[in-house]
Amino acid sequence: MIKSAELQVDQDRVSAKIDEIASSYEDPQEVVKHYRANPELMQSVEALVMEEMAVDWIADQAKVTEKQQSFDELMNPESRKTDQ
Repeated sequence: MIKSAELQVDQDRVSAKIDEIASSYEDPQEVVKHYRANPELMQSVEALVMEEMAVDWIADQAKVTEKQQSFDELMNPESRKTDQ
């Protein structure tokens, strides 16, 4: 799906994700430096960003329609088929 949609990692989103991760630490700039210096950590952040981009792309492509149904119909769709 990622290949067919020609999605590529957005480096701005990668930087924002690293900043987000680092913000919870006492010394955020040191954490950012650590991530940028470690290729494995960078790959994991890039993979996370790519997953988020794929989900965003899928959500943009989706056509949503609302359907009214009872809680029982939602939780037990098979029982509805046998009742008919």
